[in-house]
Amino acid sequence: MFGGMQWVTAAGNEQKITSAKEIITSALAGLIIALLSYTILLLINPATVNIGVDVFKIPVQYQCPYTVEVIPIPTVQGLSGNGAQACPNVAAGLVEVAQNMVANICASCTIQVGSAYRSPEQQAPLYECYQKCVDEGYIDSAGTTRKKEGFPSGCHSCNKAAKPCCSNHQKGVAVDLWYDYGGGDPLIAPTSKGKLSQSYNNGGGDEALANNQFELQQVMTATGKFSPISVEWWHFDLKSKQCGLAATNCQVVGTAGSTIANNAYCYTTRPSDNLILYKAARCNGNVPACDPSSGLTWYTASTGSDCDFTSFVDSTPDPRSVNVYTTKPSCVYNDRGRVD
Repeated sequence: MFGGMQWVTAAGNEQKITSAKEIITSALAGLIIALLSYTILLLINPATVNIGVDVFKIPVQYQCPYTVEVIPIPTVQGLSGNGAQACPNVAAGLVEVAQNMVANICASCTIQVGSAYRSPEQQAPLYECYQKCVDEGYIDSAGTTRKKEGFPSGCHSCNKAAKPCCSNHQKGVAVDLWYDYGGGDPLIAPTSKGKLSQSYNNGGGDEALANNQFELQQVMTATGKFSPISVEWWHFDLKSKQCGLAATNCQVVGTAGSTIANNAYCYTTRPSDNLILYKAARCNGNVPACDPSSGLTWYTASTGSDCDFTSFVDSTPDPRSVNVYTTKPSCVYNDRGRVD
């Protein structure tokens, strides 16, 4: 364009006309080179010329109206945390679920954590892909029924997803799981790994996979701590939605000045024998806290918001430690008697 304008305004000046011709020639050569480069890249690997909007997207810093403190989900018998993090009550609840499963349902099975806490920035692309799946006709507007196979460009899933800051995953109280079944029943699939999508709800036509999913649901709901959702067989929410680090009351017990949290406790996993240990939580202001001891890091969990106080009277002491137990404390209600 610049070369053309220079030629038009040259008014017969040979020097200007020559310069304009050189500019036009160079521009055309550059355009040809660009087109050839694009064609070559397209033939070698089409992905190299996919310049979707995600490439140029400026990261958005989300400001959720809440803060979340999460801890690693431990790996113990019957439970593999796989590096995921969640609220303390979720981590403690999963340990309790695994212990109950090993004792009463399947001693050789393992609950595998695929995902738990997600930051809003991690949730955003999942929500964007879900919206693209709806807009481009891969799933229906409710996000529950497949209309065609495949995924939109840049996406690997059409699973229904909440907006950033609106998901229980951002609040640390949701987990995505699969189930490694080791019970030996040929009618139950040995694993549901790699099937965490809505196309595999109810087994996706595979009876053995459906049985695997059904047993996982039985395992996860047995203690009353978690609830499933119908459209995602792998997703479970903490029923109480209480993260475990919220304010709690403290009461003075024993010697003057010592305090314990009335509705919280501490727990950890001892690496040497893979044993879950418990002890009382102290109060840091009105928030439960756990002091390190025996070289271990301890995490807080809640016994319930309406506990009068937490008691270790019925708990089994750990022979290797002082004021440490191998079974959970009880929640005591002064007006109704003791309950577990």
